[in-house]
Amino acid sequence: MEKSKSMEYLSINLKAYRLAAKLTQEDLAEKIGVSAQAIINLENQLNWIKSDTLDKIADLFDVEPACLLKAPSSVVGELDEKTKMDALNSLSVDYLYYLEKRLNHSFKK
Repeated sequence: MEKSKSMEYLSINLKAYRLAAKLTQEDLAEKIGVSAQAIINLENQLNWIKSDTLDKIADLFDVEPACLLKAPSSVVGELDEKTKMDALNSLSVDYLYYLEKRLNHSFKK
């Protein structure tokens, strides 16, 4: 999988898990020992994640690190219904943008 696709998936999944856990970017940063700016950069696809940071986030959310790099639809499917709705409602703009990009890419093939 290309790095930019993984970054896009990580961005969406990180935000979904963070919002589902009702954590701010600052809360998440504090819990895993990074700056809030690092979380902002990850969610905005500005920086690639370090492996130790990926492991800390995965441990916090009790998922495999690879799960955070999967297509969002597969990750959202693993959440319980209330968490899924909370995350999708919070992500609606980002997720719709992601789906729009995927659909546009599909039509170009």
